[in-house]
Amino acid sequence: MRRNIAVLLLATVVAAQDADVKAVKVSLDKGLAAMRAGETDKGIAYLEQVVKAKPRIARFRLLLGASYLQAKRNGEAWRQIRLAAKWAPQDRQAQQLFNRLWSVFDRAGLLNSGAPVAALKKTAGEPDKQSRERLLYGPMSVEFRGSAVHRVVDTRGLRGPVPAAKRIWHTDVDVTTWRIGHRAANRSSDIVEWVQRGDIVQRAPAMFSTQRLLGAVARGGTAKSLMTRIHAGLKRMYPTLEWKTIKDGEDDVVFEWRVPAAHGRPPQHEIARLSTGKVDVHRIAYVARKKSMTKTERAQWLKSISNARLVDAR
Repeated sequence: MRRNIAVLLLATVVAAQDADVKAVKVSLDKGLAAMRAGETDKGIAYLEQVVKAKPRIARFRLLLGASYLQAKRNGEAWRQIRLAAKWAPQDRQAQQLFNRLWSVFDRAGLLNSGAPVAALKKTAGEPDKQSRERLLYGPMSVEFRGSAVHRVVDTRGLRGPVPAAKRIWHTDVDVTTWRIGHRAANRSSDIVEWVQRGDIVQRAPAMFSTQRLLGAVARGGTAKSLMTRIHAGLKRMYPTLEWKTIKDGEDDVVFEWRVPAAHGRPPQHEIARLSTGKVDVHRIAYVARKKSMTKTERAQWLKSISNARLVDAR
C-alpha cells in the first residue's frame, strides 16, 4: 500500500496542476508531505480539506481513499474510491483499487442472485443512489427484485441498458435440480450461472452457465475466432492446460479443457460450446471443480451441450 500511495502522490501533483487548484495547493502540499513522512492522520486531515474544496476531482478522492485504507478506515475509503472510479473511468489506478474492494463483496456471496439486499447494504453501506429496482455503488448497478439481488451490472463503457436477449439457449437440463446462483453483465457480456440447489457459486462443485458475448458479431467475432482467443488466454494463464476441440466450425464449436489445482485454486474441467448468432456470440458451458469428470458425467453434459438449440427469446 505504501508503494501505491507513493505512485498516487506524484500523479496527484500533476492532477492538481492540470485542474488549477491553486486555492488548495497549500493543503495539498502539506497533506502529501505528511503522507510521505508516514504521518497518516495528519496527512488525511489536510487531504480532507482538499476534497472539501474540490469535491469533483476524482484524483483527490482516490488519494484520500487510499490514505484512509492505509489508516484502516475502510468504510470511509470505500466511499471515496467508488466515487473516484465512477467519475474517472479511464483512471487505471482508480479502477484497479475499486475492483479490489468490490471483489470482497463478491467473494462473500453478497452479490449472488437471491442474496438479501439488506446484507449487502449492511456490509457495503448505503448506496450512492437507490431506485425502485437498483442500488448504485460507484460504477456498479445492483439490480434487485423484492428484497433479493437479481443481477450485477458493471456500467463502465455501457451506453444505456444491457441489450435484451434476442435468442436464448434451449436445453434438456433438468432445471428443477438447479437454481440461478449469479447473474452479471458488462459492456461485452451477459452471463447467468446455475448451481445445484443448496450450493452457492463460490463453493459449488459444479456449475453450468449461459452467456451472451454482446455485439461480438458486429465486431467481426465468430464462434471459432472467440474459441481461439479463449484457448490462447487460458494457455497464458495455465501452462499445464489440457485442451481438446470436439467440434470445429466457423459458427459452431464445442471444446473442453482441464487444469490441475494450483496456488490455492481448485482443479477445473469444463465443456463449452460457442455459437454465432445474428448479433451476439452465445456460449453454454458446464464446469466441474475437480481434476476430471466421470465418464458418465462427461457423456451426459457433452450430449446436453451439443444438443442445445438457440431459440427466439419471448
